[in-house]
Amino acid sequence: MKISLGQHETAHFRSVDAWIEPNRPAYRGGAVRDNGFLCVAVQDGPQMRLESTSEDSWKLMDAVGVELGRKLWEERRRYDREPYYMAYDHTQYGRLYFTPWAVEGGEPSIAFHTRPDGRYPKEGAVIPEDKAPEQLRALFAHENLSRHGGLIPDTHQIAEAIEQSQRVVDAVIAARAGYSAVVDWDFDKRLNAVMMAATGRKPLTDENDIERYEALSSWAQRPDLHSFTTDEPEFYRWFEHGGKARLEPLTAEQLTTYLRDERGYPAEQAERAGQMESVSREDWDWFKDKRLGLLREPVQVLHDLIRHEEAQPNPNREWLDKAFKAGDFCATLPVGPAKVLDAIQEFTAASQRDYVLAHQRDDHEATQRELVALANDPVYRKAVAAASLLQDPRNGLAIEAAHPVNRALAVYADLHENNLARIAALSAGDKDAAARHVEDGDELLGQYHRAEAVIGFAEPEEPQAQEPAAERDDDYDFAP
Repeated sequence: MKISLGQHETAHFRSVDAWIEPNRPAYRGGAVRDNGFLCVAVQDGPQMRLESTSEDSWKLMDAVGVELGRKLWEERRRYDREPYYMAYDHTQYGRLYFTPWAVEGGEPSIAFHTRPDGRYPKEGAVIPEDKAPEQLRALFAHENLSRHGGLIPDTHQIAEAIEQSQRVVDAVIAARAGYSAVVDWDFDKRLNAVMMAATGRKPLTDENDIERYEALSSWAQRPDLHSFTTDEPEFYRWFEHGGKARLEPLTAEQLTTYLRDERGYPAEQAERAGQMESVSREDWDWFKDKRLGLLREPVQVLHDLIRHEEAQPNPNREWLDKAFKAGDFCATLPVGPAKVLDAIQEFTAASQRDYVLAHQRDDHEATQRELVALANDPVYRKAVAAASLLQDPRNGLAIEAAHPVNRALAVYADLHENNLARIAALSAGDKDAAARHVEDGDELLGQYHRAEAVIGFAEPEEPQAQEPAAERDDDYDFAP
């Protein structure tokens, strides 16, 4: 499927055709997520299929020029952050982007919004699916009629405006159907089943809580560093100055303070940016409770241990990298109790070893007294307490490596990496390697389903409507 970005012209008057190719989008975190390919065909020049890397952005600039390159790169960056299946240039409202998923009053709807430079906040509309053809037809007919200026259109012009508007509506509906067909809508259901088993949290049952959780989940998907090309508020929500990833994103209040005190934003502008680019402290606190369940306290302790280690003169970089990944609940891969426990226990073991070496004595009793002193260290005590919480059998958390939940999470991670490797092989034109990754993915998918079957899903409200496990789609893809 191609999402047209229209035809353009370089500074040297060469025509450029640009489009986005979806990269197997999946419904996760209450929204459709994808990292698509930007494709560009230059007249008498190369045809490129570009990924979201700084290297590919420079390739684009070299091929089409800096000004057009930045414009096209911004289109793919917008797609990566909020996928759309169609972009339309409206003469009155600017560029409209139609997004693939929206719910209004509990019913599926068609959503579109503007993202013009300088207009803040973005504007948009959500139209119930059954009313969409009629309302969209009116929107586009009004646009066509307004081109006649202040003159009253005649019968022929009215008929032509209606006909043109119907063609656009048909294009929108066809593009939506085509895009929906390639989305893995089952992603959240499967992943949530594993995450609930891993974290000990119970499925949400209240409709308002479900909607709130899905809405907040869309704010909890960590973006790639290379998806940012400018110094902007959302960048600082996820990254420190210089590009170092934060353990978790700033809340609206924290972002406001940071932009005002550290980046020199005027108070009013900082507050507006904080409210538009993040969520409140209250909402984020509620979301972490629901996302992490019994893992919330251990993950918070792990974050504290990371900060403690980073402040040391010679921090253990290998452990820091491992611990960051283990406690990152905003990444594509879910947090698992086994990895959190492993990172915490590695910290406590290293603390014991380093403490004994620093106070090494021949006197055994003196060494034991030193270990008692370590046990009273507040950082060490927090780590031990968190490890005990994870290992408490009453919590029922999956901390054994052989537990089906951890097998599922491990295979899930392998599937994710295999999918990235397959995409890289396709981008490089290595069809043999891509085919091998497809075969490996089929084997991994079988392993995942076997582990998944042992875990089981939460019972739906109508058990008779549940799809049998044997009939699940084997083409289920773990999109990056």
